[in-house]
Amino acid sequence: MREVRNQLLVAGLVEATRGFAAEQALEEAKALVARADASAKWRDARKAAEDTAAAALAAKATWEQLDRVVKRLTAEAPAELADSSDGIPGLEITPDAILFDGKNIDLLCGAEKIRLAIAIAKRAAGGAKVLLVDGLEQLAPALLPEFVRECLLGGWSLFGTRVADGQMEVVDCFRLAQAAP
Repeated sequence: MREVRNQLLVAGLVEATRGFAAEQALEEAKALVARADASAKWRDARKAAEDTAAAALAAKATWEQLDRVVKRLTAEAPAELADSSDGIPGLEITPDAILFDGKNIDLLCGAEKIRLAIAIAKRAAGGAKVLLVDGLEQLAPALLPEFVRECLLGGWSLFGTRVADGQMEVVDCFRLAQAAP
């Protein structure tokens, strides 16, 4: 009887442990799933961090390239353009003002404005070396000789017009300048 009782006890223990083993296996499985989820989340977070770092590097490279382009267009290209052209001697363009012989063109006196206008007209004329000046009557007679000298400098020809007594006339600027006081 004792033997039967032991067998029943063992059978009961086996049956009891089966339930316990199943619960324990279930708990272990849940823990394994939780660790797998955490591991997957960590992998996802790591992948997101790597993607973000790659995007930041790409953005930095793009920024550096755009920065070089901006510097080239704002500093180097204008300087190269100015160096490669015949330009207007004494004319300087800054972000704040346009300067002629170091002075803001808004503050130039009459003679300086005339010199600037002649330089611009000669540059615009290209290879023609001919200047046509309209409105000579507006020029102060004292400035006329200097004006003519500046215009003729460098082998240029000069034609001028003025209105006197309601009539427009083409004038010989060279003689007009010689006749000026």
